[in-house]
Amino acid sequence: MDVDAIAAEVAAAVGLAEGPAGVADVLRVIARHEPVAAREISRRAELPVPIVAAVCGELRKHGVVDRSRPVRLTAEGRASLTGGAAPGTAGITGRCPRCGGLGVVVPDAVGALAGPLERAALAEPAAKLDLDQTHCTADTKLRRVLAMHEAGALAGQRILLLGDDDLVSVALAVFAGHAGTARGRAPSPCWTATPTWWATCAGTCPPAASPPT
Repeated sequence: MDVDAIAAEVAAAVGLAEGPAGVADVLRVIARHEPVAAREISRRAELPVPIVAAVCGELRKHGVVDRSRPVRLTAEGRASLTGGAAPGTAGITGRCPRCGGLGVVVPDAVGALAGPLERAALAEPAAKLDLDQTHCTADTKLRRVLAMHEAGALAGQRILLLGDDDLVSVALAVFAGHAGTARGRAPSPCWTATPTWWATCAGTCPPAASPPT
């Protein structure tokens, strides 16, 4: 199932001003919270209820969303979006269970990615203390990536980083490979435009990306 193509068709059919990205937001909410009422999707995706209802109607025609209520994915739709994760789990999450998702926690599976990030940091230039510069820790890198993941800013997106002293690009690359395995769908290629570091988040680059030659 080509979810990207379906999102484009649904956006066109509904006349959604946000385009396929708006449909992707609806799908992200459904995948994480199914079964979920249209009103709750509206709140989380920040779209009017009538628009959400229209989008869900079109997604039903394409076999992505089940015809039952409240809204839930079909087995095929779930497999395409979450890699077959159980309803309501949707794979990796950084939502803090103690504060209703206001904070970001690093789950054990993602915390294991700190090693490659720490090794990559050994090769970066030292911080300029005369400018009060300091580099963030591997834990902070992962929290930043998880915050982006929770906001729906990774899957299916293209990302441009301008300046990257903290090597968030490397964290994105490592996380993309991990998420692609866990969820069956990694983020689209991502690039960082810096003088010394380059990485692609297609899940195929090494954890410590090398500068371009």
